[in-house]
Amino acid sequence: MRRYLLAAAPLLLTLLFGALLWRAAWTPDGRVERLAAPYRYNLARWELQHLPGRWLYALGSALPWREAPSAGRRSAAVERYFALNRQIRELEAAPAGPAADPSGRVEALRAERDALENTVEAELEARLTAVLREQGLVERAPLFHGWRLPWPPVDFEFDATPSVLAVSPRERIELSRTVLLAGGMRVEDAEALERAVEAGGVSALVVPTGGVATYPAVIPAGADYARAVEAMAHEWVHQYLFFHPLGFRYFQDPELATLNETVATIAGEDLAALVLARYPVPGEPSAPRRREAPGPMVGERDFRSVMAELRRRVDALLAEGRVAEAEAEMERTRAELAAHGVFIRRINQAYFAFYGTYATLPQSADPAGPRLRALRDAVPSVGEFLRLAAEIRSGEDLLRLLAERGVTPP
Repeated sequence: MRRYLLAAAPLLLTLLFGALLWRAAWTPDGRVERLAAPYRYNLARWELQHLPGRWLYALGSALPWREAPSAGRRSAAVERYFALNRQIRELEAAPAGPAADPSGRVEALRAERDALENTVEAELEARLTAVLREQGLVERAPLFHGWRLPWPPVDFEFDATPSVLAVSPRERIELSRTVLLAGGMRVEDAEALERAVEAGGVSALVVPTGGVATYPAVIPAGADYARAVEAMAHEWVHQYLFFHPLGFRYFQDPELATLNETVATIAGEDLAALVLARYPVPGEPSAPRRREAPGPMVGERDFRSVMAELRRRVDALLAEGRVAEAEAEMERTRAELAAHGVFIRRINQAYFAFYGTYATLPQSADPAGPRLRALRDAVPSVGEFLRLAAEIRSGEDLLRLLAERGVTPP
């Protein structure tokens, strides 16, 4: 009976997370929402499309007469899955694109990859779960008293990830609205939506996402191994934080949203590094991408310093009411980056507002990034860091945690 209950637990969590995310995403019918409506990401449809097959597989695997794949078969499936992703990316990046593949090679590779999906998802979930247990990130499950396991249980689905419409006032950098959009929007559709929204005197940008913390979480199907593991860990941290003060008020408090995203970035990278070190895959990256890395060179400067300097200049210009000059400066820097092979479609107030919620990035001016990094450096493990950060209710709480460890806030 315990096996069946455990297999059913994610179904209950799916319903819980789905209802809460729908409620958070819903707003009264306003101008931005009406403009974005034709492109909106349908959470309910996604759940209905993925839930039956996903949990029939989970419940079927729990049946006592069903033989589970061996560890060797699961590892081989993971290797093959990401090898197929590499081949697909190479074919799609070829100069002539998919048109140079009249035999349907890309489609055949995708079909083979999709047949491995459930096994690979289950194996990656098990790998992250093992690391979470080692880090002591287990709790008494609320729905199953007495059981100690990572909560919520690790669960994700490979799929196309949605985009986000980010909106900011022009006169300051502030994320005033986000709308979840269907992934894979054509550039011309994204730009048309941005122009329509900006006709209301605001700054707007359609931004792709690398994952969404629905339940199961949505992870990009075409990612490499390191990116998939990092995205899985990042979204699980969001789900974990939901059951603690830092996560529960995510949609009501912009300060907590930034702290939440930054904790998920730092902890997700560290958890992913542990998974990748313990379970390497031949031919795949052995470390997650670090968002605090300098990035590509732009002349004699690196990307990180260029963007940090631009953010400071833009903030200063906007503070003086020089909006047009700030926008011209952002466009000038975008063109400079492009001349050095770093292509960003648009840099505007909405760009900085969206990426500014990830306070480890140079696009952010929030001190939460260096302060949370200092807290992580002051404790011995990512598990301890996450347990401490989960209880944060404000920026003052973060300062208190640093003071308790004798750390001067950056």
